[in-house]
Amino acid sequence: MRDNNRRLHRLVELVALAAASGTVVAAGLRAEPWLTATIAAVTLFCTGFRQVFGPGPRWAVAGHAWDALRRALDRYQLLPEAERDEAARAELLAAVEAIRADETRQWAERQRQQAPPGEPPALP
Repeated sequence: MRDNNRRLHRLVELVALAAASGTVVAAGLRAEPWLTATIAAVTLFCTGFRQVFGPGPRWAVAGHAWDALRRALDRYQLLPEAERDEAARAELLAAVEAIRADETRQWAERQRQQAPPGEPPALP
């Protein structure tokens, strides 16, 4: 998921940049109006996509959660075999659940911030 959001973020940013530049070039070259309008529409679509789906912030949240999960798993795996008992597994599970709850909380906060006043937050 983290890599998907990273790739999507970069793709949308690249397409938006190319389309915005292409609009200026097409207008400067006096291209057909339909072509200039189509390129401008792609720019507008990318801007709307960023606002609605926010792959950049989602990438940051997913990256933070992934890093926290990796550290919790590393701490568990660094324990000697003899110490990997029920208590250690319960501690690992608690850490994973806390990380997941934090990621969900951050997602919910972002959804509430983006929801228009008086409307419930959108679900994915």
